[in-house]
Amino acid sequence: MMVSLQKTRTNERAEFLSDMLVTFVENYGALSWFGTDVYTVNDDGFATRAVIVDDDDRRHVVDLDTIVHGIGIIRNAVLRVDAKYPDDGEVLHNAKTGQRLYVSRDMRDRILLANRDYDEAVNLDSVDASAIVECALFGKVVYA
Repeated sequence: MMVSLQKTRTNERAEFLSDMLVTFVENYGALSWFGTDVYTVNDDGFATRAVIVDDDDRRHVVDLDTIVHGIGIIRNAVLRVDAKYPDDGEVLHNAKTGQRLYVSRDMRDRILLANRDYDEAVNLDSVDASAIVECALFGKVVYA
């Protein structure tokens, strides 16, 4: 018996994730911490994959699952006081690694609202998209 490993997503979900990938690559990549080596668009016109090279010449594959993973890290983040900067009050930290995310509560709320209500995705910009990808790749925002 064969088991399919392909993910099933609604067209609306795939379009939202693709839009985040496009926003990241096309709107943030020109003046940022990475260059784009490969950029793949499927027959339906959805961006599905990019291979980026960061400032340290490390290659990273960014695909729709990367976007999902980054949103998950942001969604599951916990509020706590950063011992290094206690005057900042409670800030978001990666629930698994304990690293400070460097994602504001407002940004988190915007991203999570768009993740639930795709009509709200128009309110996400390239900084939001980069934060999603950076959280997926590095566990926190490093560059944006």
